Amino acid sequence: MTLQELWKQYRDHVSPREIPADQNRETHQAFMSGAFAALTEWVRIAREVEDVEEAARRLGKLLQEGEEWCRLRANALNQPRN
Repeated sequence: MTLQELWKQYRDHVSPREIPADQNRETHQAFMSGAFAALTEWVRIAREVEDVEEAARRLGKLLQEGEEWCRLRANALNQPRN
């Protein structure tokens, strides 16, 4: 899967069908920037950490942090609004 395909999947899952073009563009830029930052960190870990178990631990920690953020965000979005 490409980053563009992942973006479209994310956009279609979380955005209303009709969003303003500037909001779509800014969200797309933020998504791609975050993806690039994550990929850059993963490559850095892969290059710099010789111990495979340590590299896996660091990558797992990043994944766990992302999963926790998504869980908390999903919970916040599902809360009734006052």
